[in-house]
Amino acid sequence: IASRSTSSVLVAEKAKWRRKEKELRSQLLRLQQTVDKCKMELKKLHEDALVADGFYIKERAKEKEPAALFLIDQIKNFKKKRPSWSEETTRHCVVLRHLSTRAYEPIRGEMLLKLPCRKTLSNYFGTTSGETGFSKLAEARLRVEAESLTVPQSGVCSLIVDEMKIREKLQYNKQ
Repeated sequence: IASRSTSSVLVAEKAKWRRKEKELRSQLLRLQQTVDKCKMELKKLHEDALVADGFYIKERAKEKEPAALFLIDQIKNFKKKRPSWSEETTRHCVVLRHLSTRAYEPIRGEMLLKLPCRKTLSNYFGTTSGETGFSKLAEARLRVEAESLTVPQSGVCSLIVDEMKIREKLQYNKQ
């Protein structure tokens, strides 16, 4: 009789532990689903943050902030084989390339940043005919630069003029 009561107690105890295991498994499943749901929400928040950053950059570009305009050009031209550049970006790239060709070309060549090529930068300035005097193109460029200045003190500058090098060339004419 004692063994029957012990075995019935063991059966009851075993059933109790099975119920407890079942409850814990269902609780674990609910917690796992909650974690998955939280991960999805976190992913959406990260995506929303990127979108918000994009909108912020776009707003700053409307206010003509140079860094924002540059980033907008980077995004627009990222997949293009033949990129087109804003005047602001081209102007800054001319200055950057002039300051350090050894830095500009590797950055452009290794695609760290999408930057205008040398030909685009030289086309921005145009060609010179070699005539004496002050060219209309140079005068127009200086006017555009002066109009784009925001602070009155930034209009104070010095104009440096470089001489043109003329290369000697001998040509033999048989006639």
